[in-house]
Order: sequence, then C-alpha cells, then structure tokens
Amino acid sequence: MRRATWSPPGRSRLTTLVAAGLVVGILAAAADAILRRLAPERRPFSGPVHARVEIEAPIARVWDILADIPSQVRWMPEMKRVAVLTPGPVGEGSVGEATVRIFGIAVTDRVTVTTWQPPTAFAIEHEGLFGGGGELRLRPGLDGTTTIVDWEEQLVPPWLPALGWLMARPVMAWMYQRDLFLLRDVIEATDPQRSAQADEA
Repeated sequence: MRRATWSPPGRSRLTTLVAAGLVVGILAAAADAILRRLAPERRPFSGPVHARVEIEAPIARVWDILADIPSQVRWMPEMKRVAVLTPGPVGEGSVGEATVRIFGIAVTDRVTVTTWQPPTAFAIEHEGLFGGGGELRLRPGLDGTTTIVDWEEQLVPPWLPALGWLMARPVMAWMYQRDLFLLRDVIEATDPQRSAQADEA
C-alpha cells in the first residue's frame, strides 16, 4: 500500500491562486479608494462606534477607576500592558503606551491624552500603527447614585483605512461594549457600600 505524500500545487493551480489574490487585492484597494472619496458622514456604516453603560456608583468613584490608566487592563481584556510614559500626574498632553491584542495580533498602541476633565471627560488620540481616537464621557444618572458612561471610538487601520474600518467596525463595537460591561462589573463588585450591605444581610 503506497503512502500518500504531499506534493506542491501544480503551476496552473498556483497561478490561479496568485491571480485570485491579485484580483481581490485590486478590488479591495478600489473599494477603499471609493470610500475615501466620500465624506465621512456619507460612508455606509463607517462612523465611530458608540457604547454605553449605566453603573451603580457615583460619578467620582467611576472616574477614579476609569481614569486609573495602569489599572485599565482590569476591564479591557484586549490590553495586555499599559504604562504612562510622561512624568507627573496624568492630564492633557500625557503620553501612554500599551500592548493591545486584536484579532490575535499584538500591536503597540501609543496614545496622547487630548482631553482630561475630571470627572466627566477623557479622550485620547492613537499615534501607533493604528490612528484615530476615542472619548469617554461620564454623567450622573437621574438620582445621582448611578453614572452613565458613553464611549465613542474610531480606529484608522494602516492599510486600506476606510475599508479596513468598515470590516472591523462590528467586532470593535462589540468589544468596546463588552469592556464597558466589565468596567461596570469591576466598579460594582468593589463598591464598599454594597459590600457593607451584603455583610449586614
């Protein structure tokens, strides 16, 4: 009985694969060029992603945890490491660097803080392989005992920036919403008032 052995694809098959790859690449580049010619507001499904969560904690407590940059790995699973590179307290102009793993690929994300308004607004600009920016806004709930966090984010991929974001956008929207749910869980699980009430019960 002959043992099956692997053999490289024939020349015609390899030529077909290369041609198909070139066609896909050309079509993707053309689609990206068309999207980039459109004004951002006219690009279908291409705007920033939005996520929102309501947290059962006052705004000052939510801000303290959200704006603790080294601890952001607690509620952003895609962020594996983060450090503030500039000395002194964090504020507008502070620079940070993080290792982020998305779609199985680890990249270094260098960011600059563009807005720092405790306890209501925190925004960054991405300056690494991916461009773009994000903003987190906080406001008290109706009775002041809860906090509503809104997150808006848009990334600019290094290749095929318009088409790449269009394709990645649904996954990123899910990811940022998940991160806010994890932020809520971290804050509510460590709420001293809740812990005291649980002990009394």
